[in-house]
Amino acid sequence: MPARVIWVADDGTGDFTTVQAALDSITDATATKPYLIRIAPGVYETATRITTKDHVDIEGSGQDITIIRCTSCSTAQNEDVRIAAVDLSSRTEIRQLTIDNTKQPVGSWVAAVYASGNDEKSLLNVTLTTAPNVFSYGVLNDRTGSTMTATNVSVPVKAAWKNLGGDSTSPLILDSQLGILDSGSSVVGGSSRIVGSELRSEVSDRRGDRHNCIGSYSFVSENLRWIELPGSCRRPPR
Repeated sequence: MPARVIWVADDGTGDFTTVQAALDSITDATATKPYLIRIAPGVYETATRITTKDHVDIEGSGQDITIIRCTSCSTAQNEDVRIAAVDLSSRTEIRQLTIDNTKQPVGSWVAAVYASGNDEKSLLNVTLTTAPNVFSYGVLNDRTGSTMTATNVSVPVKAAWKNLGGDSTSPLILDSQLGILDSGSSVVGGSSRIVGSELRSEVSDRRGDRHNCIGSYSFVSENLRWIELPGSCRRPPR
């Protein structure tokens, strides 16, 4: 096995049994000395947020096959890292797995992933699930400029992609499936480029009004597929 490939397996057959322990063991990763953490099939529960590291990619065995689940990762009612299961604030890629933050009490503010900083970072073939609360985000993207890329990312209905920091946050979202928050928006804030993706909604607000599916300040879209279920949001005019 290559020296910089570290295995995580919940049955004890890998190098570590938890993702965070594997991350903590890496102290010398650089651009010329990258690491890869590979995670065997299974559900990996953690009571604390997982914090990524520069030049350390994390790869599961497939969406819904490898699941990282946080049991108590929502400790605030604010849009910041404290509500996330995974802190993606480093130069890294997460791929081929599911990140789950559904075990939070009703009323909690929750996110599957919090991303910040101007280092290149990406999500590839990832499913993000969260508790269906009023403030529920698949991705909470905080001032990452144009360095954030998401490809084939699935966020369930009643969750959203939130960009903080106005037009200073401009992620590229490719071939993904995004749900709609109860506020009626799928992608909120920032200046996103959304290509070949699907926006799904089955919610309306308490008054029964329909809102725009995309609540961005500005966005560029190509080849979007709109799935509008009864009582869902409406497409923004174009």
